[in-house]
Amino acid sequence: MINESLFLLENSLLIYNIRIHERGVPMKNTIAVKGQTKLMTPRQRYWMNIWKHREFYLFCLPGIICALIFQYYPMYGVLMAFKKVGLGQTVQTGEWTGLENFAKLFRQKDFRDYLWNTININFSLLIFSFPAPLLLAVMMHNSPSHRLKAITQTCTYLPHLLSMVVIISLLNTLLNNSYGLVNILLKNMGKEKIFFFEEKGWYKPLYIGSSIWAACGYSAIVYLASLSSVDGAITEAATIDGANKLQRMWHIDLKLIMPTIVTMLLLNLGTIMGAASMEKVLLLQNQVNLRYTETIATFVYKRGVLGAEYGFSTAVSLFNTACNLLMLFTSNWVAKKVTKTSLF
Repeated sequence: MINESLFLLENSLLIYNIRIHERGVPMKNTIAVKGQTKLMTPRQRYWMNIWKHREFYLFCLPGIICALIFQYYPMYGVLMAFKKVGLGQTVQTGEWTGLENFAKLFRQKDFRDYLWNTININFSLLIFSFPAPLLLAVMMHNSPSHRLKAITQTCTYLPHLLSMVVIISLLNTLLNNSYGLVNILLKNMGKEKIFFFEEKGWYKPLYIGSSIWAACGYSAIVYLASLSSVDGAITEAATIDGANKLQRMWHIDLKLIMPTIVTMLLLNLGTIMGAASMEKVLLLQNQVNLRYTETIATFVYKRGVLGAEYGFSTAVSLFNTACNLLMLFTSNWVAKKVTKTSLF
């Protein structure tokens, strides 16, 4: 629901900007008062502009209302990070403790392990999963067969429709120690079974590989849409000059969609501390691999939902959000300096 409201708001603003551009009518700087013409103040010009384009502001209104209700109103609950709120208590009735919840977080014996696990899996996921949809989109865009492109896009998009429970169930069916197809095959070949869900070395490959398989086709849609705007005359000119397909992909396709690539990278970096799905981590966890799979998100779930420590879990989530915000501003500043492309 939240994503739908933000999508509605973005599209409303886009429609508004397009309509304003189409009108192309300059705003008057004067107003008639008692038969005399006077210059408008900035405030008068502001409200006159809103009234002039009132129908377009109405397009934005549903998205703005949804964003206020589902995005900004819940921020009131952040106050729980500075209170002791337990089961049956509310934000108003909780005891004010100041920064005690944050101090309690940093005193946690295993907090450094949870922080390292979160950074490790999220950055590994970003490194391997971010280029995958980009490469897929470029290859599909340059495919000589439209039928092959359509089949590839459909097949790579379908896994996105599967729920996380179904994906983990498929992994379990293939890799389980007792009845997994892979271990049954290894046993018939006289090989030793592999404990995929218990051995530390297999956790990240399983997580990252299944994430790429599930989201690659869906994420490639943005790049395909951007590649569709590339002028074919540029590609034809490069072909006449002797550029092969790989050179055209590198020097034309990737260069022309670089603003889109940078924007998507910034959006991914802005959620770097929460890129790994909490549901997926929980489903892959067991008593053997708990030490190196526990992340901040799963820690918040166990202490907040299962342990009813709402104030403490809110403080942990706020710390996580602050790390994301710091990463977003830093990466946006670097991108603006290096590529002249930024989110703000």
